[in-house]
Amino acid sequence: MAKTSTFAVNQGIDPRYLQSILTKDVTVLEGIFDLIDNSIDAARDRLLDAAVASDEYGLPASYEGLEVSLRFAKTSITFRDNGSGITEQDLTNRTFVIGAATHHRFGLGWFGIGLKRSLIRLGKTYLLHTDDGSTSSKIEFNASDMLDRPGVPLVGHRLRSKKKTRTIVHISDLRDGVRHEIGAEDWLDIVRKNLARRYGIFVAKGLKLTVNGKAVPVFGPAIRLKGPVERKSTNFPAKDGVRVFIDSGMHADYRLTGEKDYSTVKSKIASLSDQYGWYFVCNDRIVKVASRDRHLGWKTSWHPEYNGFVGWVRFVAEDPEKLPWDTKKTSIEPSAPVFRQIVDSLQNLADAYRAKNRQSRKKTIQHEVEGAGGTQVGPQSEPPTRIKPKKNEHNDLWRFLLPNVEVALTSKKVRSMVEEAENLPVEHCYAGSLLLRAIVEIALFEHIKLSGNYRAVQGMVFEKQERDGRPFTDAQKRAFRPTFSDALDWLCAHDEYFPVEVRRECARSRTKFKTHLKELNGVAHEDELTDSGKLKIIRNDTWPLLKFLLGSAPHGNGVVK
Repeated sequence: MAKTSTFAVNQGIDPRYLQSILTKDVTVLEGIFDLIDNSIDAARDRLLDAAVASDEYGLPASYEGLEVSLRFAKTSITFRDNGSGITEQDLTNRTFVIGAATHHRFGLGWFGIGLKRSLIRLGKTYLLHTDDGSTSSKIEFNASDMLDRPGVPLVGHRLRSKKKTRTIVHISDLRDGVRHEIGAEDWLDIVRKNLARRYGIFVAKGLKLTVNGKAVPVFGPAIRLKGPVERKSTNFPAKDGVRVFIDSGMHADYRLTGEKDYSTVKSKIASLSDQYGWYFVCNDRIVKVASRDRHLGWKTSWHPEYNGFVGWVRFVAEDPEKLPWDTKKTSIEPSAPVFRQIVDSLQNLADAYRAKNRQSRKKTIQHEVEGAGGTQVGPQSEPPTRIKPKKNEHNDLWRFLLPNVEVALTSKKVRSMVEEAENLPVEHCYAGSLLLRAIVEIALFEHIKLSGNYRAVQGMVFEKQERDGRPFTDAQKRAFRPTFSDALDWLCAHDEYFPVEVRRECARSRTKFKTHLKELNGVAHEDELTDSGKLKIIRNDTWPLLKFLLGSAPHGNGVVK
């Protein structure tokens, strides 16, 4: 048999692909969340080993003594905790191994993704220093050590233990987008607000969480124990190792107009509107805040009779892989069996609240009016409720630019413009064209800001400029404000921004509107002519997108991250 020559066939993972897989669509905040998740997991292990008291859901009742701090500087991010530290065995075999299933009971992290993903997302150079109380270790490395040489071990250095548990992660050589984001004036406030919305339950249990020395507050509306609407608590039997606890009722600070203390809290009640809805929690970590998403069980349009409603859905599992959250831990998977088990109950509970609330209003709605003729008793006037279009009223019969539509966005400008559109005859085609364009633009920006994606739109533009060889300076980045076209381009690249059940129609509507935008701009800025027929087509094509933007209000955790 003739001899043959041989050659090497390369295999492995392209580092750019690995980086994309780990960090695609992961925000700076989500990278930070992963670091905190790791710290809480280690602390919980210690608490469970010490057999600390449990709360009513079977989770540790106290995190007193645990301290986690974040410090942001111009060129670095430093994370510290006084948790359990990382043993040399775990550093050697688990900490940097992607795909290693978690061994933390009731954990938050899983498959070893968190730490590595955080480091790669945030910067390029790293220092990890840890002490488990008996041994101490230090590792200095960079992104290329993980991406270009994924199979080559990192070098750990043994140090003398100071007999105090701690972990320090220092990230420097920050990525351009990260430096820009943390350089914003309101960045520290944004971080504290979002950390509260994720870890508010842990803070309430004693965790001391600080950002540049300032404490993160407790977060989460309580439910009234006594009041017009009784609190309801429902437990579900474990399914696939996950227990579910649902508590629902009236916001602790909400009052009906006829209650004795209404006048003392009246001014505060108006500020509660963005707190109504479902709160989803996995092993004490808040995943969704004030959700009214259809795909997560809110099946109907919002009605004033739901005002004051708060519901907490807690999923508890020893194995975090069983929990029904997505890989970024920012939402619930509607297809998860344990969620499907309880989803119908969510709307039933909300509707039961509405019915009881309506009944209670009738009892307390009467008020006394003192007058010359003595005391009169009559109904307390309620805010007018808009009349919805009849189900059989075809959009071709809409006489006005927009039908009556619920507006969940809090912007007074958006609400005022929509009200004008509901009363503007579609025959006024030029005014209608300009108003429709303006409503979509302002509603889109408002929605993107509320969902926490405004900086993602900026980042998309910065990356494009850099690819084109025209990178912005730091000063230009600080002053940059995305255009309407930029926001639409970003939306066109993120179909997942829309809930699953309306994703197809909203994506189609968005694409059609982008095509129509050129014509609308022509009406606004050029000599282009239009008529009511054209406006109807544009309005009808745009309606699914506009209905979504107006009717859903993300509260800082957004539809997509």
